[in-house]
Amino acid sequence: MRYTQDTSRLKFRTKQWQSLWESNVSNLAALKDVFQSSASTFVAIDTEGYHSKGDIGVTEIGIAVLPHRDQVPAGNATKNLETFFDKSSIQSHSFRIQGRERREKGRDAYQFGESRHIEPREIEPVLVSLFASLKDQFQHLVLVGFDLSSEFMFLASDLHTITPFVSSWVDLQELVADISGSKTSKPSMRYPLLALGFPSGGLSVPNKSQHSAGNDAVRELAILVKLLGLPESSIPPQIHKTSSQASRSRPLRMFWDSCRPRPKELYPFIATVHLTGGKLTCIIKNLEGLQRIFAKYEPTAVGMVKNGNYGWVCLPSADRLAQFFEEIESLEVEGMAWNVTTDYDHDAGLEGSPVGAMTLAQLRAAKAAEQKAEMDNK
Repeated sequence: MRYTQDTSRLKFRTKQWQSLWESNVSNLAALKDVFQSSASTFVAIDTEGYHSKGDIGVTEIGIAVLPHRDQVPAGNATKNLETFFDKSSIQSHSFRIQGRERREKGRDAYQFGESRHIEPREIEPVLVSLFASLKDQFQHLVLVGFDLSSEFMFLASDLHTITPFVSSWVDLQELVADISGSKTSKPSMRYPLLALGFPSGGLSVPNKSQHSAGNDAVRELAILVKLLGLPESSIPPQIHKTSSQASRSRPLRMFWDSCRPRPKELYPFIATVHLTGGKLTCIIKNLEGLQRIFAKYEPTAVGMVKNGNYGWVCLPSADRLAQFFEEIESLEVEGMAWNVTTDYDHDAGLEGSPVGAMTLAQLRAAKAAEQKAEMDNK
């Protein structure tokens, strides 16, 4: 385990919260025991920021609370993060630190409410107040994270005053590595989510500096709940992929600013959408909003022209495209109505003639074969 019992080797001090440090939930069986206790409530924490030469600068803090275990959806009920969030009655908080803003372009937009902007000096009193309130509502708080090393450095340096409110903690990355038999690799968060049944749409974030702490805290609870539903000795084989493996199997691009998602081989099931009586930007602010408004259909990509007049929604299958067309066409919204068109020939698709969705690897292989054939014919 990366968190060695020899605290002298850690990059942070645990002296002021030693009792919490020693209350680690270190395996799946213990986690299930904690979950079965009606007195336990899971509180996920995620921070974004930097740490260099002892200087820690937190730019964003995300907190998500799983309030009651009897509200946790089971099995296929959690088809996407939005469904999981709603059905689990999760409380979500996002705090962005003023004066430490990150660039907005390309960021993973917070999906579960409005972020609260606070001054650096407010971090401790705001979080202490939040954890004190949670402690008043729930008997035992279990801190949850995915690779908690940065969060522990933050707690040790600036926020050890919240530790008395917490009874125990679990690092899901350590748990995933342990039950998948991977003792050395550190799995990325994306692969447990995919392996445990969440669709790829909305999980793709270009790099760590563009993550949303609020979203990641909810994702941590999603992994937690899915793990709790697994047999103790069973876990999907993909769950322990490392970051280097992730880079070799990079997901398809989700957001296409000012252009249609392309090439067509990767996004064949595409609908063009616009509103009669107004622009898309009348009801959504950005591409993330377009993806969220149609999250029910699990879009694989979305795009929108620069002026917001119309956009594109890519669906995962011909059947889902047909469902989208049937349910969205002429649907009224805020005094306007959706207009949907597509250049996909669904009737031909039923006969199997048009192109189907390809993976990026399949497309590259097909292009290489095509180029080779052209060379052979010369």
